[in-house]
Amino acid sequence: MKTYEVRIRRYDRRDGVSNWSIQKIDATSVSTVVGRAVRDYVKGLTAKEKRDAAKSLEVKCTYLGAVNEKASQTKGTACHA
Repeated sequence: MKTYEVRIRRYDRRDGVSNWSIQKIDATSVSTVVGRAVRDYVKGLTAKEKRDAAKSLEVKCTYLGAVNEKASQTKGTACHA
């Protein structure tokens, strides 16, 4: 399993850009990580916020390393969706 840090934010038409929501997720592929993070993020939104998120949702994903790697060997490869 690989560990990724996923940052998600949405544009709010009333308040502007919202703060980053940060999650650390263990999975085998980037698509699984992004899917889980977005699903969890959208669950916590109201109907109006979901409509805003459907128009503009920004997702940034960073590879932190494999679960069995030491902290000194972690990588900082970025992946954007």
